Amino acid sequence: MCFFRAAWNAFTLIVKNAHRFGFGAAVNGIFTLFGIFAISTTVTGTAYLFMTNETDMLGITSPVATTVVVAVISVIISYLFMSIFSFSTDAILQSFLLDEELRFAGNSRPLEMAEFAEALKKRSAGCLCFRCCCC
Repeated sequence: MCFFRAAWNAFTLIVKNAHRFGFGAAVNGIFTLFGIFAISTTVTGTAYLFMTNETDMLGITSPVATTVVVAVISVIISYLFMSIFSFSTDAILQSFLLDEELRFAGNSRPLEMAEFAEALKKRSAGCLCFRCCCC
């Protein structure tokens, strides 16, 4: 039951701040594109230089096919890495917007939040799983 409430709260927060999430997604897309390009060109260029300078040891006549394979693999891995970055920026933006919506101003916390934190501490004192809110 807690998951659905949390999902609904996150959904309403995203809908209320759609313009901010849209701007964040646009900036995030640009950073992701540049990150993928930088990582994959660095890895592919290094692989090509290594294969052209060490042809005696490796026995490679043409490094082009191997470089293409390295490029494809590096693009896939850099996309996966940058998607983790993308997810973390979305989580930080959502945390910031929740903080802003609850009107947190630095170290001063509303009384409701302090009561909520104390209730969570009491409820989780006997909980062994640390993953659900059923205890």
